Amino acid sequence: LPKTSIDIKGMDFNAYSYGKSRIQKLPYLASTPLFLIRFVPSSHNLSMIRKSNVAYAFNYTKGYRLNSKSLHEDLVKYNGIYRKRDIFRTVLYPFERAFTRSRTRAFAKRCLYRAICDHVDSKHAFRVSGIFYFAFKEPLVGKSKRTFLKDHINIAVKKLILDSKFQASLSQMVQFQNKA
Repeated sequence: LPKTSIDIKGMDFNAYSYGKSRIQKLPYLASTPLFLIRFVPSSHNLSMIRKSNVAYAFNYTKGYRLNSKSLHEDLVKYNGIYRKRDIFRTVLYPFERAFTRSRTRAFAKRCLYRAICDHVDSKHAFRVSGIFYFAFKEPLVGKSKRTFLKDHINIAVKKLILDSKFQASLSQMVQFQNKA
């Protein structure tokens, strides 16, 4: 088990690019309108390229311009005389900014570490050995969204340890993918 959140590392980028389509076929640990969480266990071939026993990987979708669905739709529809102004040409998607990506990644990593410390004992440590894959659909703006992520990471870690149906489904998919 990791001693600090810094002990949770990522995975090799080239291997991640190769294995991304395989990860996306694994069952969800959590699925919400804001993000998805999947788990690649240590028995999966992709797990060999992780940089630590408990690792993570992140993916971000574009989200909405200026973090607002209604504003995004209005900006897309607008064809008026101001269309050539900078506001329509600038990068307005939050995840296209390194600050947003790194802040989201650091917060999720701390939450994952805390959940593992709170719910995993040494007897179940092997169950969290692998890669936690996060796919964010929009940034965690506001305390309520950060709390939402924290709560769902806790639920996901508990599910990984206790849910025998999830474990069976994951094991079956891993065996299938390892043969391919």
